[in-house]
Amino acid sequence: MSTAKVKREERADDRDHDGTTEAWRAAEHRQRVREMTAEMAADASLGCSGRSDYERTSREKTTPARITVEPRGELGPPSMKTPRKALLDFPIPELEVTLQEVGRVLKLTLNPDLYPEFINTLDQQREVLEAAQKKFATSASGHENWGTEQFKSQLLSCSDPLPTSTALPVVFPPTRTRKDCTQLERAAALLWGVAKLYSCPSLVEGDVTTERTQQSEIFAACRLPGTQQDEIKMYPDSIHAIVLCVGGVFPIDIMCRSSSSSDGPMSPRPLFDIYNQLAQAMSHASSTKSAVICGLSALERKSWAAIREEILKQGDTAAGSLGLMESAVVALSLEDCNAPPEMASILNTVRLGGGDGPCLRYYDKVVNLVVFKDSTAGMVFEHSAVDGMVAGLVSECVYHLSETVIVNLDHNDPGDHSRSDTENNVNDVNSSPLQFPLQGIKTNPSPSLKATHPSSVITLVVSSYPDEFSALRGQRGLYDAWINFSLQLSLRQTFGESAANHILVTPTHMRHYKHGRCDPTYSLTMRSRELVGILASSAGPEYTPQYTTQLLQLFHVAFLEHKKLIKATKSGQGVGRHLAALRWSMPSDNPLKKFLDHFGCPSVYLTGKDLMEGIECAVGNVYAKDQLAVTYLGRRDKVLVVLNAKGSFATMLEKLCDSLTSNMKLVMLLALRYSIACQMGALECVLQDGQVGPMHGEVNRSVEGHLAKTKHNSDSMSPDFTLVIHGGAGDEMMLNSKVVEVIEFALQTALGLGSQVLQHGGSSLDAVQKSVEALENCFLFNAGKDGKNEMEATIVDGSRIYSGSVACLQRVKKPIKAARCVMEESPHSMIVGDGAEDFVQGLEPGKPLSSKSNHPQTVGAVALDRWHKLAATSTGSLVGKLKGRVGDTALVGAGIYGDDKLAIFCSGDGDVFLRHTVAQQVASLYHHKGYTLRKACREVISENLKGICVGIIAVDSKGEVVIETNAGVMFVASMVGGITRVEVLRPMNEISNRCALVFNPTPDHPAKIKLLPLHGLEPNWHPYVSKQEDFKACDPGYCSSKSGPRWQDGLLDQVQVKVMDKLPTPNAPSCYDYLGDHSSDDLFSHIDADYTALIQATYKVAKLLEEGMGAQGVTLIFEGFEIDYAHAKMILLVPAQDGSKPEELQPKHFTKFPLSSLNGPAAKPEALEKIHSTITQNKPPGSWQEPQIHSMIAIRCQWYHNMFQIQTILFHSTVEYFHTICQYSVLTI
Repeated sequence: MSTAKVKREERADDRDHDGTTEAWRAAEHRQRVREMTAEMAADASLGCSGRSDYERTSREKTTPARITVEPRGELGPPSMKTPRKALLDFPIPELEVTLQEVGRVLKLTLNPDLYPEFINTLDQQREVLEAAQKKFATSASGHENWGTEQFKSQLLSCSDPLPTSTALPVVFPPTRTRKDCTQLERAAALLWGVAKLYSCPSLVEGDVTTERTQQSEIFAACRLPGTQQDEIKMYPDSIHAIVLCVGGVFPIDIMCRSSSSSDGPMSPRPLFDIYNQLAQAMSHASSTKSAVICGLSALERKSWAAIREEILKQGDTAAGSLGLMESAVVALSLEDCNAPPEMASILNTVRLGGGDGPCLRYYDKVVNLVVFKDSTAGMVFEHSAVDGMVAGLVSECVYHLSETVIVNLDHNDPGDHSRSDTENNVNDVNSSPLQFPLQGIKTNPSPSLKATHPSSVITLVVSSYPDEFSALRGQRGLYDAWINFSLQLSLRQTFGESAANHILVTPTHMRHYKHGRCDPTYSLTMRSRELVGILASSAGPEYTPQYTTQLLQLFHVAFLEHKKLIKATKSGQGVGRHLAALRWSMPSDNPLKKFLDHFGCPSVYLTGKDLMEGIECAVGNVYAKDQLAVTYLGRRDKVLVVLNAKGSFATMLEKLCDSLTSNMKLVMLLALRYSIACQMGALECVLQDGQVGPMHGEVNRSVEGHLAKTKHNSDSMSPDFTLVIHGGAGDEMMLNSKVVEVIEFALQTALGLGSQVLQHGGSSLDAVQKSVEALENCFLFNAGKDGKNEMEATIVDGSRIYSGSVACLQRVKKPIKAARCVMEESPHSMIVGDGAEDFVQGLEPGKPLSSKSNHPQTVGAVALDRWHKLAATSTGSLVGKLKGRVGDTALVGAGIYGDDKLAIFCSGDGDVFLRHTVAQQVASLYHHKGYTLRKACREVISENLKGICVGIIAVDSKGEVVIETNAGVMFVASMVGGITRVEVLRPMNEISNRCALVFNPTPDHPAKIKLLPLHGLEPNWHPYVSKQEDFKACDPGYCSSKSGPRWQDGLLDQVQVKVMDKLPTPNAPSCYDYLGDHSSDDLFSHIDADYTALIQATYKVAKLLEEGMGAQGVTLIFEGFEIDYAHAKMILLVPAQDGSKPEELQPKHFTKFPLSSLNGPAAKPEALEKIHSTITQNKPPGSWQEPQIHSMIAIRCQWYHNMFQIQTILFHSTVEYFHTICQYSVLTI
């Protein structure tokens, strides 16, 4: 499918890359269509009297392969007739540029021993090529677009049957306005949409300066078969469509002229008129005779040309009927069956026909509409007249137009056929089918297309959050590069080394040239191959890549190469058409031709569009014996990919599809990181300073502990500064590890930008602004797009006790920058609403205000620079708030505070912060009561914010950092003392009820058994399965629960022999005792004997391993973390052969996997104190509220056990006291 893969806004004038151009143009165009269709809907019901809003489009100069048609007017209504930028003639390429690109591609795809042969042959044939180039340049000179002429001529000269060579199928989405829509209602609405678009062609793209030749040759156009070459013939005066159904072929009028003049403007007939004509056609009994002509159009072109010539020679009825078919605006196929259930089958049926009846496609028509019995609909385009991109745009417009009028059929009974002709403004229409008496003409019936061309089409869908896809679309060309690299990786994994021989083509639209079509871009590059190689070595069902700085750097270089190739093609330096011209001019025995023939039939085509909501599915044809066509269509929250294959690709299609599905998710995470870095303006910082590191899950522990990911700063300047940022706090949310890693990357990137300022001697004020601006730009912390959320922000300079605040902003893209402007450029501390927006715009008159509103959640930063100056900033909003509401973020003392000793910012329920002036309270306790910073934060939370979602971050002038929160989740990053920490905080409310045992014997040290609490594992826990592997040949000084890779069988046999030699009977067959199935119960509650036996067996096996393998010890790991039954894992500790000792070990903290004997970072005393109090704290379970289980819980509960013990002690002590001391007698009853 030769559609253009680039976005519509990618013009030669190189417009903005941020997606704003496309979004603005699409929104403006949709609004124009909505305004016009309000009147269209009325016209659809009332009739066609009155002048049409638009005239027909002007026809650009056509190629020699077509019949030219004189223009019938200008494009657009008089009010919209603006001068359009003149399109350029398609340039004549330079020979050296083309040969350089040929050499680049062949170096990547040829076998290494063949490339030198190509270079030698090229040198030998240089003169032949120069002569061919001179001849080509002479013949192409003076032509507006020699490339399109050549391309059209090639397609029209192809004699293969159209259904399997140039037919492009498209499937429409289900109608959204009529859930109970019938087949005829859907067909009538689509025909009305075609008629409206035919009369108003500017509805597709408005006044955008592009070629319009393709669109002008879609409707009322027919590909007429010829003995040597077909031709595209236009019928500008046509007003009818043909309907193909089981009853025959029927012409129906879908257009009418607005005046009695034969050349007056045309408009669509009323919707009810079209519906009634369809109903009359469908009322006829089934007939196969009239459908024979459709099957003839599916024949090989020369055969069909000969039959058509005989029909025309006979004249009379058959020739007249054929003329009506050829001159129709569009062909409509009404299938007598429902659409297949799967999308791939629907595509194939739209293209080849459905059911067991005759073929109902007239392939000569440039456009066939198809509607199934269940109202599923689609279109089939003829590729010789239109590329896939324009076909998609037209299909999308037809769909939206039909949706605007189909609702009218709901308000008026479409089944009421009693309406008068006068009321409907309809002339009598002949309801009889067209007749095709073909006596005396030999017609070989075409075989079943489905039988001769079995479907090798498969679809896949990759879903994700809408913001993720929006971020990929926001960086020009990134969406296409993501799918391109994913496809290259999948081809390599599926076909192995042979994938390197495939030429990958990305058709690139050239519509900014006169009559521009698509030119192929050979998008395989050396850097993309390197990237794919690294990903292939670390990706698969058992591995996931580490998204390191080096990987992101390689992605960056590969992406730049990809964009460079696309840009070169769009500038007229594409080599595909030029190579074709050179190949055709060379004799067949020329030795160079065998190398150039590789470009004549590329193995893989990749095409699509990043956002197209009006099309459900589409696919291109594969015309070669061994070829793959991949089409992608983006949606807001997913992307649909269609694969069509022949030959070796068809045999491996399912495997390729599975691989592509997983790889698109894998590469998407890499592309998403790249997009985030670009969004935040931090790409250079990330790539140069190494701000990208491997992320491993989220943190689930108490807040005071050390952060999970630490990285020492390698900058040469002294890291005597502190910076803390946060991306919001909220209730508990389900975040998978992949999302957590991306959030951590974004936090780390924003932290890196601010840290860079401080590292180079910048002020804390500049640092906090830099970090928060980055967070404002990132979609992860920006959930308020496409709305009118009112933003607010504050920035505080603690050293001068200055502040600036803004609130109620709707159109300012960077609220924090506006707040700083208020602080430094105005005498005020706060400005709100329109006044603030006018003030900011007055300071920067050259920059228009953005209509994109920012995040309603709060982000913030606090910093202490090397001069011990403090600064804080915060920005945010609230979803669903009343207009004019000012929150805590804009008020110093509520959600933010700063002076020369302390800086604070808060996140959470802003109205509560306002009522309690939370930030001011923390500062008062710190300043006036001598509280430590942590104690002050805790007291404010415990006294005033119980049950409230809150997070407080504070830094004092000594550099102490405190983070306190009771929120379900909080996103935090910090740079303190040169150490970077990034995490998603999840405060631990309960201590885990599982522990692991790790024993790692160390020479010259006493035995030490470590008990490691397994945080986050509850009684209903499921095994945590990890595919991470690790192997150390000698003792590294520690042990971990990672398994090693599987050894070869031969080496395992050698190990077995060594161990068995230490047995009393080494040659005895192995045996074991079966003790029953694995138990899912708490093993330690009732199987003490089995546990003891397991430990004894472990000891015996450990001694055998030591003796047999010459190990100095055996590590024991006993846990219930990864495996769902009690097991002991033993690891041999083999000393290094050179006698060297393990390197000094650094503390390391693991949040999930693996278990390790490494010590973690030292915990703070406050953290240990809290953990101790939590462990020793004993609370009643409250089980009395559930009487049916209360007794069982009470028996096992420690709290009840302690209470019963206290009662027993009190009872016996009391009895003893009264009996012994008071001399009371005891009466036992």
